[in-house]
Amino acid sequence: MDSEHNWVNNDMEGIPQIINEELEIRRLDLEIKDLEEEYIIEIKLIGFDKDEILIFIEDEKLFVEAKREDILDEENDEYMIQEHNYAYCQRSFSLQGIDKKGVNAYYENNFVFIHLPKI
Repeated sequence: MDSEHNWVNNDMEGIPQIINEELEIRRLDLEIKDLEEEYIIEIKLIGFDKDEILIFIEDEKLFVEAKREDILDEENDEYMIQEHNYAYCQRSFSLQGIDKKGVNAYYENNFVFIHLPKI
């Protein structure tokens, strides 16, 4: 048995399948700038599209999550391949001393920029 893959026999088709299900957990590559009137958080999220990034406020915290699921299903007369890869990263920040109504975030060139105005 190949140590990198889990070989599963598909009895119905008689075709071996390679199933690779891995969860990739990443650390966020970030920088926090402390300016006079605000903090700016810059987060590098290479490999994630804008629609795979979620930013929300809950219980006096700002959360940043990025989730990606890549599925490859390939089939022909000789084989069937199914690969599932997942990537996930998450970080939270305290909003103590921050004007929550003024929080602003945007995505540009694989970076998320979050502006946190100070009270």
